[in-house]
Amino acid sequence: MRGMIRIWAAPIRRWSIALVGSAIIATTAIALAEIALRLVWPQDVRRLEGVGGALGVADPELGRILQPRQKTVVKGPEFSVEYVTDNRGFRMNPEAAIAPSDVRRILLIGDSFTFGVGNDYPDTWGARLETILRERECPVAVTNAGVPGYDTRQRWDC
Repeated sequence: MRGMIRIWAAPIRRWSIALVGSAIIATTAIALAEIALRLVWPQDVRRLEGVGGALGVADPELGRILQPRQKTVVKGPEFSVEYVTDNRGFRMNPEAAIAPSDVRRILLIGDSFTFGVGNDYPDTWGARLETILRERECPVAVTNAGVPGYDTRQRWDC
């Protein structure tokens, strides 16, 4: 048994050193590429411009909620998008009519991914879900209750 351990000890040690060395080289290369990209092509995400008023308002329990009946255009270095909220503060499709009462309703809750930050309403996953279901002749109305910035720290006391 000891003979087998001795036979494999040197190759395992060499492979371990090679793997650790490769990981260090790869990490260094990625870090240098990141630094070079930031120097050559900087992106300033702090330069978001909002027109039409603040989208969110302070809330004593949740920290922040979306303002009802708000229309805000946000322009950043990579996108320009219009956010429209309904009378409940949920993001809505500005071109959609009110859904009839006999359709199934789906409520989406979540964070900025559900809300669709940086996306026009038709490009959000909720709008795409609604489109796919309607194409399959399933009458639905999707309500997007996503709020940017929400995470597991929000309180939901019952």
